[in-house]
Amino acid sequence: MKNLAKQKKQQAARIRKASKIDAAQQKAKAKAEAKALKRARKLQVQRSKEAQKQAGIAAKRAKKLKETKMKLAKEERAASKELAKTESELAKATNQAQRVAAKRR
Repeated sequence: MKNLAKQKKQQAARIRKASKIDAAQQKAKAKAEAKALKRARKLQVQRSKEAQKQAGIAAKRAKKLKETKMKLAKEERAASKELAKTESELAKATNQAQRVAAKRR
């Protein structure tokens, strides 16, 4: 009888010990999962910030390129006007020279 009671106590102690081990394992597993999740979130935020930074840099480059393009187009229009003006003046001078030459004949 004593032996049976002793065995039951030992069995109960083993069960308690096993349940404590299970609880500790579950707790460690949950802690590890939480840590991994936190790390993943941190990496995601870091990637997001990096992507935003890269997008900002690309936007600045695009803006600068657009401004340069507009400046070049403006300069091209001005040069074209100047060329047209010079050609017009040359044509006028040529016509006037022809008229003067025609009068002398």
